[in-house]
Amino acid sequence: MSGLVPAAGFLKTGAKSSAQGNFGLMDLVAALHWLRENLPAFGGDPQRVTLVGHGTGAALANIVAVSPVAKAV
Repeated sequence: MSGLVPAAGFLKTGAKSSAQGNFGLMDLVAALHWLRENLPAFGGDPQRVTLVGHGTGAALANIVAVSPVAKAV
């Protein structure tokens, strides 16, 4: 997911009907769902995925680790 989530993914638009600034988190959760569904086709175990990063990637991994939105993945 290198470079997939720009800083704009966490900006709030201000519109009441729009998402509340968590587009970046939703991108990460969608990628993890994709991994869970498709990893067996590549010989991987979807129950043993490790999310790591350096700098911003580490911060994003931390957000995923503590977010209730990402609990299912």
